[in-house]
Amino acid sequence: MKEETQVEAPADPHDAGQTSISPTQRRACRLLIGWTFFTAIVRDGLGPLVSVYLVATRGWTPGQAGFVWMLREFAMMGGQVLMGDLMDKSTAKLRWLMLFTAISSITSTSIAWTDNFWILCVRGLLGGFAAASIGPGTAALTLGVVGPEHFDREMPRIERGNHAGSLFAAAGCAFVSYFVYPDFRWIFVSIGICSGFGIVCLFLFPLDVLSDRLARGKSSNSVSRSNSKSSVSSVAEYRTVFREPNFVAFCCSCFLFHFGNASVLPLLGQQMAITSGREGLIWAASLIIVAQVTSVLATHVLKLSKYIGYKGVLAICYLHLPIRCFAIVAISRWFSGNFVALLATQLLDGIGAGTFGVALLSVTRALTRGTGRFNVSFGVASTVFQCGAALSNLVGGVLADVNYDLAFAILGAFGVLAFLAIAFAQLSERSTISGPDKEDDEDTVQADVTRV
Repeated sequence: MKEETQVEAPADPHDAGQTSISPTQRRACRLLIGWTFFTAIVRDGLGPLVSVYLVATRGWTPGQAGFVWMLREFAMMGGQVLMGDLMDKSTAKLRWLMLFTAISSITSTSIAWTDNFWILCVRGLLGGFAAASIGPGTAALTLGVVGPEHFDREMPRIERGNHAGSLFAAAGCAFVSYFVYPDFRWIFVSIGICSGFGIVCLFLFPLDVLSDRLARGKSSNSVSRSNSKSSVSSVAEYRTVFREPNFVAFCCSCFLFHFGNASVLPLLGQQMAITSGREGLIWAASLIIVAQVTSVLATHVLKLSKYIGYKGVLAICYLHLPIRCFAIVAISRWFSGNFVALLATQLLDGIGAGTFGVALLSVTRALTRGTGRFNVSFGVASTVFQCGAALSNLVGGVLADVNYDLAFAILGAFGVLAFLAIAFAQLSERSTISGPDKEDDEDTVQADVTRV
């Protein structure tokens, strides 16, 4: 009798034992980098340019510009949890993300045609809600492609694409603005067109390596059911997230940090643009360029978590803010507001932005690993810090109406408060948040290497 030939099944690309990702997974990650690159400016880099444009060119007050941008931040804040919930439930993630990217692209160009206060308020609400999908979408697709074992290695690379995109857009704006002065509206048209290329990246994304189960934050030992109906039927309950005290402390620190940090760059850009005429928008864009160059490099700080823990990484992020704000006030008061010196303070901003971008995702993943609640938890954390950012733009604008130095001094103090919020928290990689459904309890994994 002939012996039956044993044919081995192809290796599962999501197998936890895999030491590296497959070529198809690598291609998917590169397309994600492309998507974040082209949509970076509409996600979080357009605000300073809009504020400077409205104040320096259209004659708005800092308070008015801050209010319009506050509406956008509140729209993003309200959309984060909904988008995270959508990424957990939906098996058509890419279609939703293509739709929201298109809306973001269209709303970004609207400022080129009008500076009507109420129209721009509506534009801010629509654009903010659509842009809220980019963060949860990036997190869900990355985790769904590479799994938790490779997340901390691949996510910083994708985040660098985001910062590189903001850098490229800001450099292009600075170059173009000098030649089209004072008609800056074509800058916003080009930004909208650029974000359209992000839709192409999503269209080319390989679906066969995307696990809906892993994208939710489920453990990789159960990926055989990754695309079954049961893997998406049980949705995280929001109240479950808030039962975890360490996650609550982390969210509070995110709020305090962004309350102090979010409006510093727009206010500094306004302060420099008001007195510099034709070169005003160039200086404002240069502030973004310097910060984004440093942000790309600062994403490597996450590697230090092996030695100083996630808490140490966040300390680097939060404590840069008081140092940066003190430097801005000192230069303005005692060095005649030297523009080059003020520009140099953005090196610190880049450290904070780059570190926070990767730390937010990694700490949230670590605190919710194996629970199937990653995207909703990320949405909650993003909502909290967007709330802080929205209030920062309003409060910062009002304080700047009185005195710019006063605004910087008060905002800088919130960096210290942000660190105190996590001083006694335990930011460990574990599965402590449990859900009511049996499937979740069955798939919960035990603690990995603890990072304190």
